[in-house]
Amino acid sequence: KTDTPVLTRHQRITRRRIWWVSAITGALFCAITLFGPAIGGLITQ
Repeated sequence: KTDTPVLTRHQRITRRRIWWVSAITGALFCAITLFGPAIGGLITQ
């Protein structure tokens, strides 16, 4: 009985962490696709 709350809490933490990781990766991907060409143009200039 003592193990179950720890497991559920751990599951909640991992789910939240996975959600954060996916959200951050998506935002980074969008930022790279949007600002990638502009940054590349600045570097080449």
